[in-house]
Amino acid sequence: MNTDEKVVYDAYVEVAPDGRALAQLAELPGCFAYGPSEADAVRLLTEAIPAYHAWLAAHDEYMPVVNGIFEVVVRETRGVGGFDRAHVGAIFEPGQRIITGEDLDWYLSLLDWSYADLLALIEAADDAALDRVGAVGESGRGVLTHMLQTQLWLVSRIELQPVVTPIGQLPGTLQQRFQQVRQASIARFRATTPEERERIVEHDGERWTLRKALRRSILHVREHTPVLADMLKE
Repeated sequence: MNTDEKVVYDAYVEVAPDGRALAQLAELPGCFAYGPSEADAVRLLTEAIPAYHAWLAAHDEYMPVVNGIFEVVVRETRGVGGFDRAHVGAIFEPGQRIITGEDLDWYLSLLDWSYADLLALIEAADDAALDRVGAVGESGRGVLTHMLQTQLWLVSRIELQPVVTPIGQLPGTLQQRFQQVRQASIARFRATTPEERERIVEHDGERWTLRKALRRSILHVREHTPVLADMLKE
């Protein structure tokens, strides 16, 4: 769909103590950009919107590719301790909204598509490529193991008393563990009760909702996909 009309999106920005920023769009879960500053993150986020729409269309033949004039308006900016799971992340106003059944279906589609992209990279790689240590100082296998462990951690955030299974305890190959995490995380999110979809829980000083956990899960898989792709090409 081509249009000359301006499409405006609301951006929500987290800023770390060193000035680095993560900008995301509430309307487009998984559309994000990191930057050395808030201004850079917002600029890069604006540039990422066409590719995000193309990604949606690649996974859903009924989804139109949106081309137009995009504008990003920052609605909230919050300071955070950092961008790994050891630091407290912000919960913005959209993340506190009760998630509807329709919203849940859409978020789970996005999460499953994100997993599918990453799985395609794994299945196309041989053992040597996965074991090769890349510029990040870790092997592809190590990056994937970290990603899967964090996904289980993110799913656990919706529990009143979180319990996270160590990835090493899951049976099978890396690909089989990947599929187990993919299926288990989607199944747990889908099985949430009406009460779980409404509540806000706090763990280690950070507040969580189902919507926030889903958005973070989608973001986490999508941000690891280009990292792994680059590592496997080295």
